[in-house]
This record gives sequence, structure tokens and C-alpha cells, in this order.
Amino acid sequence: MQMYKQISDRLAPIVSAFLLLGAVGNASDLPSSSYIFPAGGQRGTNVSVRIGAHYLHGGSPLRVVGSGVTASPAIEQIEKIWFEGPMVVKPLSKRAEDYPKDHAAEFFIDSNAPLGNAYWQLWTSQGATQGRRFVVGDLPEIIEEEIDGAPVPIQVKLPITINGRIFPREDVDVWRFAVVAGQCITCEVNAARLGSELDARLEVLDPDGNRIAENDDFLGPDPRVRFVAPVDGVYGLRIHDISFRGFQNYVYRLTVTSGPVVDHVFPLGGKLGAKTEFRLFGVGVDGPSCWLDLNGSPETQLQKFALPEGRSNSIPIAVGNFREIVEATSAKKQPIVVSESVVVNGWIDAAGEIDSWPLKGVAGSRILIRLDAASLGSKLDAVVRATSMNGETLIEFGSTPANFVEPRGEVQMPEEGQCMIQVRHVDSQASGTDFAYRMTVLPQPAPDFSLKLPTDALTLFRGDTAKLKVAVARVGGFQDAVQLEVEGLPDGVSLEESTIAKDKSEGELSLKAAMDARIDGKAIRIFGRPVRETSGGKGQLGQGDLAAADDGSMVRLAMLPQLPGDPSRDSVFLAVSIQTPFKIFGDQYRSDYAACGTVHYRPYRLERNGFEGPVTISLTDRQARHLQGVKGDALIVPPGETVFRYPIHIPMRLERNRIGRVVVMGVGEVIDEEGQVHKVSYSSSNVNDQIIILSSPSPTAVQVSPSYIHALSGHETVLNVSVKRGQLAAKPVTVELLVPRHFQGISARPITIDANRDTGSLKVRISSPRGPFNMPVTIRATTIDERGNPVVAECAVEVVASK
Repeated sequence: MQMYKQISDRLAPIVSAFLLLGAVGNASDLPSSSYIFPAGGQRGTNVSVRIGAHYLHGGSPLRVVGSGVTASPAIEQIEKIWFEGPMVVKPLSKRAEDYPKDHAAEFFIDSNAPLGNAYWQLWTSQGATQGRRFVVGDLPEIIEEEIDGAPVPIQVKLPITINGRIFPREDVDVWRFAVVAGQCITCEVNAARLGSELDARLEVLDPDGNRIAENDDFLGPDPRVRFVAPVDGVYGLRIHDISFRGFQNYVYRLTVTSGPVVDHVFPLGGKLGAKTEFRLFGVGVDGPSCWLDLNGSPETQLQKFALPEGRSNSIPIAVGNFREIVEATSAKKQPIVVSESVVVNGWIDAAGEIDSWPLKGVAGSRILIRLDAASLGSKLDAVVRATSMNGETLIEFGSTPANFVEPRGEVQMPEEGQCMIQVRHVDSQASGTDFAYRMTVLPQPAPDFSLKLPTDALTLFRGDTAKLKVAVARVGGFQDAVQLEVEGLPDGVSLEESTIAKDKSEGELSLKAAMDARIDGKAIRIFGRPVRETSGGKGQLGQGDLAAADDGSMVRLAMLPQLPGDPSRDSVFLAVSIQTPFKIFGDQYRSDYAACGTVHYRPYRLERNGFEGPVTISLTDRQARHLQGVKGDALIVPPGETVFRYPIHIPMRLERNRIGRVVVMGVGEVIDEEGQVHKVSYSSSNVNDQIIILSSPSPTAVQVSPSYIHALSGHETVLNVSVKRGQLAAKPVTVELLVPRHFQGISARPITIDANRDTGSLKVRISSPRGPFNMPVTIRATTIDERGNPVVAECAVEVVASK
């Protein structure tokens, strides 16, 4: 390492000159995150997590957004938990696959942290990652101790939130808990809502192992199962992917509780500072009223209700500043005089029902209608229709619940000064107490607007431009152009394009980084102010075509979408980044046979483009196909060298006659003008640069007898080993025992079978064995081919546990 430091010091002037001249195009591997495990924790605890991410090259800073949650300032790469799992066959073996590396961090959750979500994100010298959720809960939590092999049931005590993941492919987790007859048990998965790839399925097994309940979709793809125990006993809960897939990022949080559970409430909210009556619906709570003092701030809050058995689970409650009308306590046909803003609380609790709310106001005045349902947990997919009193449609608009896009629209009051607002569900056959809504009616809305951000991360390379779309929602007839401004721009970054044209629903913010902009990450905020066209005409507005349209009081801050339980987020993390100077190319298109158990080489050329430092070659984090056990060690291309051959190890378990496509990556260190070292990388993803192989049978083989080991303390099993060298030269063969990491007390000293022999004896000793022994051990035989490379053969040996 000292040698490379000296080399880097000598190269610093050259590299700095390269940075000032500019890179040769965007040839960089952008960092990204894949998962956090566990994906949450209990209030008042510290949680050690594994963060899976790509292209961090050792670690990165860590940023957390959310009240009451902090974390380590940085994450560091650690040994990866990896289970190969069953063989992947075509067509699934043709799918691209990511291989995130594991990193360690610590999250600290304050005892008073709000229940719900915090967000975390990472950044490197080559970009920023989008935020991912970390959940704050209040129940006791456990973290799955992951092991390979067949499922092993784990006993838990209720209530509990279980943090697990379905890994490897075809994994099934089994959790067991004691239940008394008559108890109602609710089991809910939070996975897809976390951004996990898991499409979970839940099964409940009674004490005799019979399936008594199952579900795969309830809250979107996330399942929920509820059952009443018919008898006393220990019940099982199985969770797996609906397609029996699984990987590192198939994380989940599984909450299992007994007793009363609030599923939903009515109304969905109330007025700030008011004591509000709510009807509760769920298990053991149907119908009764419960009162809440709504304090804090006017936003959606997660609230708990006082029940005889204690406090309930969390429910999203909207809190506003306007007068409230509740359907159950109001005469629906009496006109609502909209002289002031009002919130109407209703529900579609009967099939085919259409709620009709008559409004009375000033003729010709405009009224803003804003309905909230899906974003508050309601099942209502609302359609809102405004009509004159004789039934003529004035306007109709709907929602997109999958994206939490709620109905919004403006209606002009007819000459008679009255209109009817109708609310229905898009499917006339669906209804229920959980099809509730809050409809805000704002009379004479002043011209105004709000801004929405599409992402919380933006990568901007030196000498380049990055664009960010910003959406504008217009109300009250507001049609002016909107000038965007940025707070917190780092030195060397300038705002180029920043106008949302009049009558448009979105515009682009354009940022440009100078060639010497400081490489760093920084949170920026985006504001908008109205401007008016003063000259010119149609087309792109120029700087001379705009004039301020207000006195500065109408400046609006761009926000990120907020779901129940989310913190309010108003910033974008900007990573000023550096491009990778070098590239990696294959010498030509190649497709070769590769025998299982052997080492295969591929020639490459390194195009340095002025970079003269060492480059470390390894398998990249994002692969064109499932690797299925293909491995590659780190290889260092020394300074000045431009050609190399990269070796990959072909596993024994690879599907035969399978076309594999392996992508390699180069990592180097660039030093900027300040002397800061930045790790940069480039992956050879083009077809001509891939290591393309067609797998063929191994040239050697190994067999053992007997095919099992008896795991009895103090016992010794002699395995008779037979090797077949095939066309290989007669050379010594080393035979060793490979034991899963969760096995203890099973060992064997390696043996060598001489070149003139084909058999040997491997003695397996058992000392205080401990499992579970839920998978076989492996016998590996290794010899050397004519090029001096290892050739391996393997076979499995079952472990029989003592009784």
C-alpha cells in the first residue's frame, strides 16, 4: 500500500491536470443502495444493520432524514453473508442479477422518536443514492439469524416484530408461537412498502401442521393474515416469495400480535387543537368511539388510541386547520355554505352509493376541491363529479391510488350559486367502512401553486450538466411562469435553466458544475416564485422576458411526496462527482467452453486515457446474468500496464450447457487538486467485453462411501474417497471437508491421494456436535492442470443427527 501511495503522490500533478481538462465521457459506475437489514427497530434502541449497496468500493458517508433517528456518519464494507441456494435453470438463469456488497452501520432511535419512517441515503465521489425507508416501531423486535439449508422453525413470543429476509432463492422462513384457544392473531408483512423485492405469501399452520389461513396480497403486494385459534397449542407461520425467488434484498418486517387491532377509523382526521371523536373498526374494537386531542402540526400523524387492553396500533390521522363536517352527524342534503374553507368527512359504505354534497356560494366564484383517501390508508379509488343543480356535469376528476395521486380540481359556481359535489368509488360493487375520504372545499382560492420533487438525490459530474424535473400544481387560476431558485449550491455549481413556463405542469431545473467544482455531497433546497412574461412571446423565456409577479411573499418550497408515517422532506442531496478516466475492453468478441471446476481466462485491454495509477480488477456489482457461483479474485494491473488476463473460477454446480455472461470492473484512485483521494470504477458491460462461456462437464470427479455422517459425539466416520482424473495428467489430489458455518463439532484433516493412486480415506471426527444439521457437508477434491491452475470436483455427504 505504501508503494501505491508513493506512486499516487508522484501522479498527483498528472491526475489533477487530467481533472481540469475533463473526462472522456461518463464511464462511471453510479452507486446505488439495495437494502437495509434489519429494515427498522424499536423506539429507544440502537440497531446494528447491514446495508447492501453497489459501487461504494469500501464504504461511504451515511445520511439520515427523520426526527429522532440518527446513525453512524459512515458505513464500512464487511464480509458478506452469502448463501448460494439451489441451481438456477433457464430461463431464469438468463436474468440480470445484482450482487450488492454488505456494509455495517449503527442506527440510534430515540425513545420519543415518531413512529413511522426515517430515510437514509449514501454518496460517493461518483454519485448519490436515493433515500430508502427505515421503520421506527414500538413493539419488541428480533432479527433473524440467517443460516443456509432447509427451513428451521424459530419460536417467538407475542407481540413481536420479526426482521427477516428470504434468502437464498426458494427460502422459506418458519416462525412459531404459542396461542390460547379463542385468541385472535393478526400477522402483517411490511416488505413491498419498504422497497423490498419480496412479494410475500403467508401461511398459518395449526399445531398439527394443517394450513388454516393464507394470504399473498392485502396492503398492495404485502399480505396480512388474521385467524382465531381453534385450540391451544403452538402455531406456525410460513413466509416465502410467491414465485419462490429470494435474494439479499428480499427483506421484510413481520408483525404478529394478539388481541384488539384497529384496522381503520372514521373520520380519517380532524381539526388541529380540537378533541375529535373517532369510530374504530378492527378486531375487538368494532363500533366503539374513542376521543383524541389533535395537537402538534397540521399534517398526517400516526396516532394510537386508548383501549381497555392498552394503547392500540398506529393509525394515520390527518390534522387540518379548517372547520370539519362528518357525514354520520350531518344532514347531507342541507347545503354547505362555502363562505370559508371546510373539510367534509364521508365514506362509501354501501354498494353503488354516491355521496352528494350540495354547495352554496357566490355565483361565478371558483371553488377548489381536494379529496384525500388512499394516501390515508383508505381503499377508496375516488371519482369526484361536480354538477349543476339540474344535473349538468361541470367537471369530473379521479385518483390513482397506486401512486397516491388524489383527486384535485376546481369548479366554477353556476349562476344560481349552487352546485352538487358527488363522490363515488370507481367500482360500484365495492364499498365498506374502510372506503372513507376527507374532502377539502376551499372557496375563492387565491392564485397559488405548490412544487413537488421527483427524487431526493441528484448526481452532477464535473464539467457536466444535470437536470431535475420539478412539478407544479396550480390553483385559483394561477397561470404565471415559475422561476426556480436553489439554496445551498456548492461552490463551482451554477443554476442554468430554472423556469417552469406558464400553463405548464412541470419544468426542468438545470445545474452545471465547473471543471474544478469541489467533489462532495450537499443537501440543496429548491424554491419557486411567480414571474410574468413582459416581452418576447411564445417559446423559451429568456432572462429579459421575466419580471417578478409578487412582493416575495409567494415563494414556495419544493417538497418530496409524503406518505403516512413519512417525515417531511424538502431537500435534494446533490453529489458533485468525478467521472472515471479509464475504460476496460475485451480484445475481441469471445465465446468459449468452460469446464465446471476449472479456471477460465479472458484477455483484456485497459484504456488509461491519461490515468497511470494501479487498477484493481474484480467482478462487478451488477451482472448481465446470474453468476450461479462463478467467482473471481482481485487482480491488480500495475501502473503503466495496459493488457491483462482475468481469471474466473467455474463452480461445479453450474447448470450444464448454460451460456454465462460475466462482467468485470476496474477500480482506481484519482487525486484531486485538494489532494483528496477518490475511488472510481468502470464496468465492462458491453457484449464484446463480457466473459462469455458455455459450461461443460468437469474433467474430474470424486465419490465417497458411505454417503452420510452420523453426528454422534465422540464418533468417527471413515469416508472412502475415490477420484477420477479423466484426461488430466496423473497428479496428487487433495481431499478436504467443507462444513457450513452454522455446523459445529464436525471436522476432518485434509488428505492427499498420490499421483499413482485413485482412492484414499478421509476420517471425519465428531466432537460435541451442534447444528441444526439441515443440509449436507461437501467433500472437495482438488488437483492441478497442465497450466498450474486448480481443478476441483465436489460431492455432498448428508449429516444424520443423533437422537
